Amino acid sequence: MGPWKLGLRRLRRNKVSLAFGFIFVLLVAVCAAAPLWA
Repeated sequence: MGPWKLGLRRLRRNKVSLAFGFIFVLLVAVCAAAPLWA
């Protein structure tokens, strides 16, 4: 089992970090798309 798979499994167990990771990705996506509607 590689380190990536191990890290993903550990991350999936931690629901709080998973939620904040999702919010972070969403925020980055909104910032990247901001020039489209500015």
